[in-house]
Amino acid sequence: MKFAMNFLSLLFAALILSNTAYAESPREQLKQMVGQLQANPDDDALREKIIKFAQKLKPAPAIPEEAERRMARGTAAFKGAKSIADYQKAAQEFDQATLAAPWYGDAYFNLGVTQDKAENYESALRSLKLAILAIPNSKDIKALIYEVEYRSENSPEARAAKERSRDQALLLSINGARYSYDKEYQSAPGSVDKYTFDIRGNEVIMGSSFSAGQYQRQNYPEQILDSPWKEIDRSALAGRQFSTSKPWLCDVSCPPTCARTEMGGRFHWNCPMTGIIREDGNSIEFTGNGTSMIFKRER
Repeated sequence: MKFAMNFLSLLFAALILSNTAYAESPREQLKQMVGQLQANPDDDALREKIIKFAQKLKPAPAIPEEAERRMARGTAAFKGAKSIADYQKAAQEFDQATLAAPWYGDAYFNLGVTQDKAENYESALRSLKLAILAIPNSKDIKALIYEVEYRSENSPEARAAKERSRDQALLLSINGARYSYDKEYQSAPGSVDKYTFDIRGNEVIMGSSFSAGQYQRQNYPEQILDSPWKEIDRSALAGRQFSTSKPWLCDVSCPPTCARTEMGGRFHWNCPMTGIIREDGNSIEFTGNGTSMIFKRER
């Protein structure tokens, strides 16, 4: 009988200890997750898990002194900030506060506000979305998220990225296209230099051919009058733009700012020229030193 009573006492004590351990285990589990996050601070999935886990604890977990310290330091840095670099330093302090207390919504909010001031909109949105998870239905956080989304979409970087995307799509659609420009000469009526631009991937292949008119055939029968197409230059595309400094034929009215040379009885100018493919992909504007030519798409 005595043995049975001792066994029951031990069993009862074990149950009490087990229940106590179970009551303490969630906070110990939170501590372990915080340690894991501090070793892997970019793990946003773990941050979200910690926030949701902490919300279930009653009473709510206390804010560690290190988090309060970092919040105070970040606030001081924010108040004294005068440049993007200053706001970046303030953000570093608030970021450390989120690592010390990853469930702390105010730390994420302050971090998001500071990253917004530093024009780091992508990171600001990330922080603010964690803040709204920790502080659901906060109108201030929601409003700031909407504001940062607008600034992000209209930032110079975002506009440049959209332009690059449009340019890449255009180049894919015109790969293999040819653009041409016919240059006629006052000194040789009916004679035509045909210049072409061929789009090949991210390259522009420039070529030319020459067809003699009746005037030239009658007055210069001894010359080789027609020249088949030949490549004269290649240039890499930078978005929709390219440039060349190869000699281009001109009539007696070469641009005055260009060096004019005579080659085989015909004038050339050595001008830096710039081409830009228009947004609709139907033509190329080729300009430089007061000269402008529109190359129209053939195919």
